[in-house]
Amino acid sequence: MTLRQLELFCAVADHGSFAAAGQALYLTPNAVALAVTELESHLGARLCVRRRARGVTLTPSGTRLVERARTLLREATELQRELSGEPGELHGPVTVGCYSTLAPILVPPLLDEFAAQNPRVELTCVDGPVPELLPRLQSGELDMLVAFETSLPADLERRRLYDSTPVVLLPEGHPLAAGEAVDLSVLADHGLVLLDLPPYGENTLNVLRGAGVQPRVVHRTGNFELVRSLVARGVGYSLVYSRPAMAQSYEGRGVVALPVRPAVEPTRVVVCWSPAMPLTERARAVTEFLARAAPNAPTP
Repeated sequence: MTLRQLELFCAVADHGSFAAAGQALYLTPNAVALAVTELESHLGARLCVRRRARGVTLTPSGTRLVERARTLLREATELQRELSGEPGELHGPVTVGCYSTLAPILVPPLLDEFAAQNPRVELTCVDGPVPELLPRLQSGELDMLVAFETSLPADLERRRLYDSTPVVLLPEGHPLAAGEAVDLSVLADHGLVLLDLPPYGENTLNVLRGAGVQPRVVHRTGNFELVRSLVARGVGYSLVYSRPAMAQSYEGRGVVALPVRPAVEPTRVVVCWSPAMPLTERARAVTEFLARAAPNAPTP
């Protein structure tokens, strides 16, 4: 059994046929089929069912082999990278997924400071809503995902980065902006500009309902800066978990961020990864950096 045979078999599983796998790898369908046949012969097991004009279907043995083969191929690639670099040098790709509202906080230091410290790490950052990023993590397309813990499956490995508590955004000069905190109960009389980016929007509504407030949503958007601009113009208030350092909207209008009363239980921000795909050394270095770069990380 060779790594090349495993690579070709995984390509067949990914593309659904010998022809498509061969096209992706610049091989003839017969060459791919022969490699799979030799693999079946070596293992003494039927790995796929060939159907004319309908591609191939994996058998239970084939499905199990694909999972193990991906691990073997990944480890072989890692071994090659480790031996080709200088001792102790991090080398190779890392792809980080980050929930959209957390990306402005954590992605810039990654692409700036971490990249400068580790020039041979090929770092890629992808941001978006958790429902879009999670399947990419589970398929192995992402090495890790940064998100609020409440939105994640229980079976993922994870590391805490920091705890985030909600704040109320109000326009400068608003009567409620004069205090040190805002009672959630008084928000029932005001319109809500909802940051509606899954799972952020539903979490926000649950916090307000838990305080006995029936939210009156005046606008929904997945754009955080639009939320701030609408609040600054007095369209409504908002409840957010990401507190910007700047107190102005894009238009230069003032925005005030105040803590809520009664205090709401913090939501944990974590970096997580699949237990089926352990972190490489360079990916572990990224998690260490994220923990140090977190907003409330202790100063060294």
